[in-house]
Amino acid sequence: VRPRRGRPRIWTLGAVVAVAAVMMQTVPSLAELKDHRARADGLWLSPTVEWHASLGLLSVAKCDVVHIGAFGRWLSLADLVPKQLRPRLEAVAADDAQLLLAIIAAVFIAHILRSGWPFLRHFAASAEALRAGRYWSLVFAAFAHEDLMHVGFNSLALYRTAPALQGRLKHDRTTFWLFVVLAAVASSLASVFGRSTTGYTETKGASGIVFAMMAHAAATNPAAPMYVYGMEMPAATALVAMLAIDVLVRSSRGIDYACHAGGALFGLAF
Repeated sequence: VRPRRGRPRIWTLGAVVAVAAVMMQTVPSLAELKDHRARADGLWLSPTVEWHASLGLLSVAKCDVVHIGAFGRWLSLADLVPKQLRPRLEAVAADDAQLLLAIIAAVFIAHILRSGWPFLRHFAASAEALRAGRYWSLVFAAFAHEDLMHVGFNSLALYRTAPALQGRLKHDRTTFWLFVVLAAVASSLASVFGRSTTGYTETKGASGIVFAMMAHAAATNPAAPMYVYGMEMPAATALVAMLAIDVLVRSSRGIDYACHAGGALFGLAF
């Protein structure tokens, strides 16, 4: 007797349909959201709902904070975070430099915990990835790192260069993230096209963004002090020294100097 291999899939499909049907019948109303917030906040009057979207299976609304409504109740996204951590997370979210470091840390933890996760292939830029249509890997690759030393050195460099970039951009959040994304694309593309000389088949790491920030500092104020291996020197001299060390010394140790050069050229152009 042949086993019926299709039955597990049918049961799974049936369970999904049943859950979806229950969710459609139990989407809470806006009146229930107002009552929920009034009770939780001890209000005499119902709060104002700023916006609301019904997605069929659930609803999303903003009533001071974003809420998700499903299975007959409303849940605030803030309720998912312990109260002790909220001030710290809010501070990180409000500071672009800290947020950038937090994203890099989160991606690195995901690489460690789920090293075989297929989704992680999107975090490596290469010619093969571009041929496969994964163009977003040019950005994602800048947030991924191979090991603890790799992420540690880049995070330490960003800890110094990112706040300085924020100041030069007058804390314009849109311009800051535009700079980060474009620097990631420029450095990843430089690595992909320079792989014939560097020997790299794929690239990862935020070092291209670091060099872009260093180059931006050198172009904005060439005489500003900058530290290279503990030695203080003008920003323009420091940038040239770092690129020269990459090509002449560190290239033999597997350093992707094409990525660094691409980031530096973008920083100078920006």
